[in-house]
Amino acid sequence: MSDDAVLQPVEVIYCGKCGIPPEYCEYGPDFETHCNPWLKKNHPELHAKLKELRGVPENETEQEVTAPVEASRPSEPWTMEERLTAFYNKYQPDKVSDVPSLLEKYAGKEDKLFLALVKKYGPEPEDPFYADDESDEDSDDEEELEEGMENLNVSGKKRRGVKAKKVEKVETRV
Repeated sequence: MSDDAVLQPVEVIYCGKCGIPPEYCEYGPDFETHCNPWLKKNHPELHAKLKELRGVPENETEQEVTAPVEASRPSEPWTMEERLTAFYNKYQPDKVSDVPSLLEKYAGKEDKLFLALVKKYGPEPEDPFYADDESDEDSDDEEELEEGMENLNVSGKKRRGVKAKKVEKVETRV
């Protein structure tokens, strides 16, 4: 056997952040924040090659090409202070200045505060962090559910007590 016929082992590079080969990092949730900077720092030639394979022009970043344009959705849900401020902005704008004192008064009992406010004023404003983009689909599902419930026919008396479940005994012995 000659030296040319011997196959050399392939050196596989694994991402230092997610632990998978960089070719597959872009499909993970932390590509832009963790994997891409690590790859750019530790393996710039592989980073350039993968960027070229993805079809990213030199003057654009991967995030501009791969990330869809989203409405400005916050990265975190509202804090208690933001929730209460939004609530009072909607229903009682003149009480917004009282928010810090209310939070101090109801420290640890914020859920009771919000229950009382909802009972008094109405529903709480929706946090944009939890807002659904597919609200149209949800309304379609609700309409289908309502139609299905209307078509459901429950007639006759409901049986209660011992006779509610009539089971015929079947002989199982051979």
